[in-house]
Amino acid sequence: MREVDSTEASPGDPETGQRFAPRAAVTTALRPQLHRLWEDAMQPFPLLAALTALYAAAAAVTGRRYVWFDELFTYRIALASSIAEMWRMIRSYDFNPPAGYLLSRISMAIFGANSWGLRLPSILEFFLASMALFHYVRRKVGPPYAAFAVLTLWSSPSFRYATEARPYALLLMSGCFLLVGWDRAATESAAPEERSGGGKRGAALTLVAFSSAGLFAAHIFGLFSLLPFVLAEIVRWVRRRRPDYPLWAALLLPSVLMASYLPMVGAYQRILFPPAFQASLLKLAGFFYLSRGLAIASLGALLLSLCNPRRSRSNSVVPEDAVLFAGFLLSPLLLMLLLIHQKSAYWDRYFIATQAALCAGAAVFIGLRFRCNRIAGYALALAMMAVTLHHDVLRPLRQIRRNNERA
Repeated sequence: MREVDSTEASPGDPETGQRFAPRAAVTTALRPQLHRLWEDAMQPFPLLAALTALYAAAAAVTGRRYVWFDELFTYRIALASSIAEMWRMIRSYDFNPPAGYLLSRISMAIFGANSWGLRLPSILEFFLASMALFHYVRRKVGPPYAAFAVLTLWSSPSFRYATEARPYALLLMSGCFLLVGWDRAATESAAPEERSGGGKRGAALTLVAFSSAGLFAAHIFGLFSLLPFVLAEIVRWVRRRRPDYPLWAALLLPSVLMASYLPMVGAYQRILFPPAFQASLLKLAGFFYLSRGLAIASLGALLLSLCNPRRSRSNSVVPEDAVLFAGFLLSPLLLMLLLIHQKSAYWDRYFIATQAALCAGAAVFIGLRFRCNRIAGYALALAMMAVTLHHDVLRPLRQIRRNNERA
């Protein structure tokens, strides 16, 4: 029997008479594409490994502080004698949805009723939020700029909520997951070559629904973190000239969870807060002043991508993305006006999803300005890693050492 030569041409199509290309030629033509796919798949792993190690060190150091006043509410409510008693205590004392307390209750049942058992859900939630933020920015401008976005978030005051047993890490995780899910669902729907991929589209819609429900289950003001996506989807509706009914359903149907904490809203409105705690436009100005660099960079990313779209990737920034980031800047103003009207308290942590969006916008802006240059991206990521290492590891360690010396 004659041995078949791998370089021999394949037989032709009997119907058309057209001869197929040689197998060796096909393999040679595909080799660069396969190599590029493998490189794109493996490229972020060293960065993710470094980020994971840094996060573990930072969480281990910052998590050594004492449990403070607000966390004691979580601790006491999570250790209630029953779920019914826990729900009664929530409606009487803390006025937040029960998801955070349930997670801390489960964690302390497994790892013990101590500070680490209490805070472990927040530690994991903040890390997962950071990985979602990395994924989103990576799709826009590449892995090094995604690492820069994550490290910028970690070096901000918001990082304290990574090791705080309050619902803000869960709110952040839900917002970042929603960012990834909505971007995926909108992209898959818009790309004709991917419309047949119902599995990917279904997974993206499931993530949107899960994340939207997470916003409402995390915090009483979760609705304001959903608003930017609603505005962006309205713009997408106008551009497509037809609504995306599955995506609208995934975004809005979970809002029925709001009905479960309407009694808490009424109880919260009856609280009298001292003037120092109450919301004001001056406090909102302070929030944006502290985030001014990120806010300017986010707006720059939108203007740059819209005025010069050739600098962005094929699936990068589109007009609805501009409205999305503008919505993240608008939602704090709307919430602040509501709180001013009700003379309620204001804290920057209510806008933690906006902080993450500003970090993403800043990274996208810088990536577009450098035309996704990898060398520049890695240089920025290394510089921000040094800042984060000092801010979240070395400085807290020095503070702990001083406290021990005084004791």
